[in-house]
Amino acid sequence: MSHLTALSRHLSEEANPDTEKVTDMRVFVAGGTGAIGQRLVPQLVARGHQVTATTSRPAKLGVLEKMGADAVVMDGLDEASVGEAEAAAKPETG
Repeated sequence: MSHLTALSRHLSEEANPDTEKVTDMRVFVAGGTGAIGQRLVPQLVARGHQVTATTSRPAKLGVLEKMGADAVVMDGLDEASVGEAEAAAKPETG
């Protein structure tokens, strides 16, 4: 099962508004200001997850912070930049 499939299933299971918030998941979202990230980040935050989201533009850091995420500037085409951002976020793995 891919990480995206597992995350989608996890979010679907939590879609019930009577479900208690879960705070045990640290999530790293590359492209937090992109088409999927803009929808995914607020959902994860609303469910109590600690989210670190990236953008390639410093001017968009505020957008991510308003969504409730820890915001990081990252060049998605630079392996070192991606590795540093991911390591600093300490996301859940598995």
